[in-house]
Amino acid sequence: MLDNFENRLNVAVFGASGAIGDAIVNALTFDENVERIYSFTRKPYERSHAKITSGFIDLENEDSILEASANLSENGVKLDVIIV
Repeated sequence: MLDNFENRLNVAVFGASGAIGDAIVNALTFDENVERIYSFTRKPYERSHAKITSGFIDLENEDSILEASANLSENGVKLDVIIV
């Protein structure tokens, strides 16, 4: 899926609990080029995998976006791919 990148990737998926977002996360779990998947949803995310770190976000709420961004920064996360 992400064969054109040289390094193992950190990927963020916003809307991961929807049908399309969940399908993308599922595909990324099998991609050996993906190191970590950060799934962001408005409701609890049920998919569990060693590569997945779940977080809350409401894209209609600026404070929620800032908080999610701050949490990633505080943990030293650098994203290579963002899927919205």
